[in-house]
Amino acid sequence: MKLEKLAPWNWFKDEEHSEAKSVPVRQNNQAVHTSGLQKELDEFFGGVLRRFGFPSLLNDSLVSSFRDASMLKPNLDISSSEDKYEISVEVPGVKSEDIELELNGRRLVIRGEKNHEEKTDGKDFHRIERSYGSFQRVLTLPEDSKLDTIDAKSKDGVLTISIEKDKDKSESSNVRKINING
Repeated sequence: MKLEKLAPWNWFKDEEHSEAKSVPVRQNNQAVHTSGLQKELDEFFGGVLRRFGFPSLLNDSLVSSFRDASMLKPNLDISSSEDKYEISVEVPGVKSEDIELELNGRRLVIRGEKNHEEKTDGKDFHRIERSYGSFQRVLTLPEDSKLDTIDAKSKDGVLTISIEKDKDKSESSNVRKINING
C-alpha cells in the first residue's frame, strides 16, 4: 500500500477549490454566509488583537456562528485495505434521502441538507446550538479506484462508501448518481 494515496492533498484537492464559494447556513433562523478564507482571517486577527489585550473586532455571536457553520462540513474517515477504499461520513440527523452522491470523472461529490423541524410544542427555546443547512464534501478518488463498483450505505448517522480497487486504473468521464442503501 502506498501511503501517499491517503494523503489529504490527493483526496481533497478538488474540495479546496470549491471552498472559496460561500455556503448559506441556517443558525437560529438566520442565514449566515461563510467562506473558508474569511473564517480563517477573522479568527487570526481576532486572536492577534486578544493577545495584545484589545477586544476582538468580531462579536461573540458572529464567531460562534462561524464555529457552528464549520459543523456542517461533515467529518469523514478514509481507510484502505488490500482490495478497497472505505469512506465513513458523519451525517447525524440527516435522512439518507436528503443525501446525494454524484461521481463526475474521479470527483465524488457528497452533498445534502440537514433540515430543521419547526415544531415547538409550546416550548420556549433558551439556546439553540445545532446548525441546519446544506453541506458538501468533494473527494478526488485515487487512480486505482474501480469507479463502477461504488457502494453507499447509511445507518445510524454514518454514511459508508466502499470503492473497490482496480489494478488496471480504469478511466471514466461520465457523471452519474450513486444510490444510498439503508
